[in-house]
Amino acid sequence: MVRTMHETRNTLSRRTLLRACVLGAATSALQGRLEAAAQLPLITKPIPRTGEKLPVIGLGTIWYRDANYPTLKPVIQRLFELGGTVIDTAAIYGESEGVIGPALQELNLRRRCFLASKFDAGHMPATPPTEAQLRGPGPGGVDGPPPGILRPMPDGIGGPAAFERSLQRLRTDHLDLLQVHSMSDAEALLPQMLEWKRAGKIRYVGVSAPAAGPARLVQVLKAFPLDFVQLDYSLSNRAADNGALQACAEHGAAVLINLPLGRNGLLRKTQGQPLPTWLQQIEVTSWAQFFLKWVVSHPAVTCAIPGTTNVAHLEDDLRAGRGQLATAAQRLRMEKEWATLA
Repeated sequence: MVRTMHETRNTLSRRTLLRACVLGAATSALQGRLEAAAQLPLITKPIPRTGEKLPVIGLGTIWYRDANYPTLKPVIQRLFELGGTVIDTAAIYGESEGVIGPALQELNLRRRCFLASKFDAGHMPATPPTEAQLRGPGPGGVDGPPPGILRPMPDGIGGPAAFERSLQRLRTDHLDLLQVHSMSDAEALLPQMLEWKRAGKIRYVGVSAPAAGPARLVQVLKAFPLDFVQLDYSLSNRAADNGALQACAEHGAAVLINLPLGRNGLLRKTQGQPLPTWLQQIEVTSWAQFFLKWVVSHPAVTCAIPGTTNVAHLEDDLRAGRGQLATAAQRLRMEKEWATLA
């Protein structure tokens, strides 16, 4: 039978209406889950040296670029709407600090933000970076940058010059946390950082030690009163269990965790895999929350800082920071669940 134009239009209208209804239902369901999550208590942990409490999920910003400012500003805004406060960046991240500073200023959120950055003594690359270095995986197999984004490379600016530039980019007169980005620079930079702390330019001092062995970390912890240590830790990379996390706990250092979703993409390995129903006991409703909840439930971990440039991903991540932490027995069960997929 040949349909008339009127019948065809009606059919298309019905299809359009049905598609809109399905989309609307999905959106409503997602919004309902987000609203339900917002009713759960926010999980916070204290900074050992002061007792100041931080939400256990923050935000990493290595891929933040000026050209994407219109879509990145809402991510930062949403972080605070959902109870987050911790933003971690670095001088070496290129344009990242210059995105965060204006966003916090325009949103009037600087006072609510626990703003952390990192710097080093200044290292120039021996040769210009290759295309593979700019676009490919990073050291240790870390995933490469998103399409259209280049991996940041050292520019040779370090020490006090880098710190002052960070303050200018971030549009602030102080940092809540300044970290040494390279452990090899710790002895050179920490004495000056402690002076800045006494002067009120920074509130806490720390080091980023993702690849440092526990012996080297203990050496620095014994030599300086570190407030924070940043470590690489996830279900696919548990090297920090070799003594680094224990050393931080013994020396009273808070712990930030970078790459909590894994160096090689934990989420890719769980695509299409059903989430175990027992995880409802700890309010976990996605694989991202599964991996993050496991990390922040470690007694020595203060806050995890998964990186994202996407509002929906941020909302999912922050959901792991509400409800309750996993017990030691539940963490072990999570490890066994992961072992069946890895």
